[in-house]
Amino acid sequence: MNEIERKFLVKKMPEVKGIKVEDQERYFLELGETEKRITKIDDKYVYEEKGVGNGLSAKKITGVISKGEFEKLKQIAIKSLVRKSYILSKDPEVSIKVYSGDYEGLVRAEFEFKTEKEAKNFVPPNWVGREITETEIGRDGKLARLSRDEFLKLI
Repeated sequence: MNEIERKFLVKKMPEVKGIKVEDQERYFLELGETEKRITKIDDKYVYEEKGVGNGLSAKKITGVISKGEFEKLKQIAIKSLVRKSYILSKDPEVSIKVYSGDYEGLVRAEFEFKTEKEAKNFVPPNWVGREITETEIGRDGKLARLSRDEFLKLI
């Protein structure tokens, strides 16, 4: 499955009262041309492999794993990220990711699309700021490689 998305810094947080929020812990097992990662989303556990792609689009393989598998893989993780994800809509999928820990201060809006043409023609809402799709802070695998100081210089 290809994932097509654009990402932006959030300039002004939209109203999220009553919107579904997911607590997410993401652990990276491998960073490079392909990211291998596990994510705990509330009480669900997911294994993912995601290729680098062309900026807008990346190949992604996803599967559900057990809590035991998650806990075992978590022990060999090389980096982790913690965030809250506010799901504003499902079709199209629009979410806001609010990071904590080393990346506190990052609030990112993600817009997923069915086609690259749709992504390229997208006009972002006025509550988002600078586009970060192809930057170090636009992708968790790149973000995870940054120290706190490097991160602060980019935000």
